[in-house]
Amino acid sequence: MRRSRKIPLVAEINVVPYIDVMLVLLIIFMVTAPLVLQGPIVDLPQTSAKPLSRDITAPLVVTLASSGQVTIALGSKVLPYHGDAAVAETIKQSAKHAVFLRADKRCAYDQVASLLSRLQTLGVSKVNLVTS
Repeated sequence: MRRSRKIPLVAEINVVPYIDVMLVLLIIFMVTAPLVLQGPIVDLPQTSAKPLSRDITAPLVVTLASSGQVTIALGSKVLPYHGDAAVAETIKQSAKHAVFLRADKRCAYDQVASLLSRLQTLGVSKVNLVTS
C-alpha cells in the first residue's frame, strides 16, 4: 500500500539571503568606486591652446617622427615643417580640414602637446590621433 504524504511540498525560493548578498555588494562597490576612479597623479604639460570649432571638410595628415621632424601631407603633396611661413599658410588655408596626427610612439608627450598647440594656433579645428 501506498502511504500518502502528510507534509506538503513547498515550491518557493527563499530570496532573503540573495537580497542580503546584493546589498552587501552594493555597499562594497559604493565605497570602492571613488578610489578606483581617481587614478595616478600626473604632471601634464602646459599649452596656450584655445577652444576648437567643429567645421571640417577633408583630411590633412601631420606626421611627427621620433627625431622630432614634422611633415605635413595634403593629398599627394608632402611638406617638411620647421615653422616655415609658406607651410603655415598652407595649413591656415586648409584650417577647415580634419587633421590626422601620426606620432611615433617614442615621441615625448611634451612634443606631441607642443605640436597640437602649434596646429591650433594655425587654425586647425580638429585633430584625430592615428594609432596602429
